[in-house]
Amino acid sequence: MAISFILLMPILTISTNANESIEMKGEKSFTTEKEAIDYIETLKKYNIELNQNKEDKLRYVLNVTGPSKVTKENEWVLDSTEEFTEQEFSTLDDANQAKDSYVSTEEKVYDLYIEKQNSKEMGTQSTTLHETKEEASAEVELIKKYLIQQGYDPSTFVVSDCMEQTVESIESTTEELIYSGKVENNSPSNDVPFTKDVVAQGKLPVLVIKQATYAILWTPEPINSTLFEELKTFFIKKDPSLSKLDEWYQISGYKEHDLSGYKNQFGKYTFVQTDNGVRFICPADNISHLSYGTYKTIETTSSKTLYSYEIQYALPTYVLKGNVKTYRKDTLTSYIVKWEYTSKKSTDVQTGIVSNVKFDVMLSIVSLLGMTYILKKKKK
Repeated sequence: MAISFILLMPILTISTNANESIEMKGEKSFTTEKEAIDYIETLKKYNIELNQNKEDKLRYVLNVTGPSKVTKENEWVLDSTEEFTEQEFSTLDDANQAKDSYVSTEEKVYDLYIEKQNSKEMGTQSTTLHETKEEASAEVELIKKYLIQQGYDPSTFVVSDCMEQTVESIESTTEELIYSGKVENNSPSNDVPFTKDVVAQGKLPVLVIKQATYAILWTPEPINSTLFEELKTFFIKKDPSLSKLDEWYQISGYKEHDLSGYKNQFGKYTFVQTDNGVRFICPADNISHLSYGTYKTIETTSSKTLYSYEIQYALPTYVLKGNVKTYRKDTLTSYIVKWEYTSKKSTDVQTGIVSNVKFDVMLSIVSLLGMTYILKKKKK
């Protein structure tokens, strides 16, 4: 009894030796007729590989149409591809802004990207001064971590040798005060100004003008409130007539000081620098007497060595690069190849993916099962 056997095939495609998968049915376009013809020859070679197992009764037939020439008018055709002239920017925002300014059109297409690089320009950051090298070295590691977090390339970091710096610090200050005396206003007339030259002898002169129930303390340079109180106390001790005044004023500088707006008894007080001190001049009716002396600030200092490091690192640069494609309208000609593989036992078109080795093994298994089934039927 004759029994027909329908061979069920898996869905597959052929994997070529060139790692290219060819589907059992397909269509492909080529720019030249020669490329299309060469591809047809490739399809034929694949067809031979399909039928290499002679023990299998299943055979494949390649059906090819083409190359079919297709012509399209007024199509955009690639005319040229040129490398974009690189541009460098110091910030990513500037690079992105420049990239966005190049807008592609149908005629010109910009394929651009931004690449971060290390520039030749180096940045520098120094540690603070430390009392030990270990403390300075620890800060170096902290700075490195910070720079990495900010996006700097650690492979560009260059740490200097440990730098030493000797610094002096003021441990204490003392004031050396000397009282030179006082001069009463004995001018015979208010028309004759009061004048006094005070010798400083390398120190700073200090003058106290007593007028009525007020005192004006003058120094060449501005002084702080602590030194003012110290000088005030010193002069009161040396000149008791200054102890019961209503108010003290403070002025400084070699110039004319007009204090007539403060009190009716005050006037214009002039201080002129001389080679060895100061010359004091004022109207006779604006002063009772003048106390004067000198002062000198004595500083006690000490020195110590401090340590620091310097870290250099490459500053980043953002490079805009890529290519520019120019297109033109032209007649576009292409060559179309259509193909399909059909089997001799079945006209179904086979599609799918499987390698040649798996395909041959599966055919052998199916054929063997088919022959066994037929023999069993005949024996009955």
